Formats: sequence, structure tokens, C-alpha cells
Amino acid sequence: MGQSAALMNTTGYANLAIGNEALRQNNSGNLNVAIGNEALAANTASSNTALGERAMRSNTSGSLNVGIGNLALASNTTSNANVSIGYRSLDSINSAMGGNTAIGYQSGII
Repeated sequence: MGQSAALMNTTGYANLAIGNEALRQNNSGNLNVAIGNEALAANTASSNTALGERAMRSNTSGSLNVGIGNLALASNTTSNANVSIGYRSLDSINSAMGGNTAIGYQSGII
């Protein structure tokens, strides 16, 4: 639901996209939840949960991530198995990092 939500989805299944451009690029990723404008917008992977405006918006192939809060894990592209709760938490994480947990306002910003 929302303009361009799950726009590119072709074979992906069991996904939920609510918000403008939520899960926009996902074509084959499965088991994703994106709630919020631009949540998981670039995602093509599986098993991610993003709740909040632009949460995990840059994620492409990272899997098993949870981002809750506006801009949570927003810069992550390929890192896996992260939990980020709070505004801009783990916003600066990169592909070399994985398995992180950050809770709180801007927590985990490097």
C-alpha cells in the first residue's frame, strides 16, 4: 500500500510493504516487512524488517536485519544480522560489519 510500494516485485513472496516507495526495488526477496515511507526502498534481499520512515532505505543484499525507528540502519547496504532500534541507530554501519545491536537515539553511529 502506498505509491510505488513493492513496485518491482515479480517473484518475491510473503512481503508486506506499507508506505510510499516501501520495498520499491524488491523483485525476488522474500519474508520482508517494510512499514514507512522509503522503508527498505532499495532492498532485494530476504528476511528483513524495517519500521519507520527511511528505515533501512539503502539495504540491497543484507539479510536478517531489523531496523525500528526513522532512519534506523538507513545507510546499511549489505551487512547481515543487525538489530537497530531508535532514530538513526546504526545509521553509519557498512558492509564489513555484521551482528550488531544498537538501542537508543543515534546509537551505534561511528
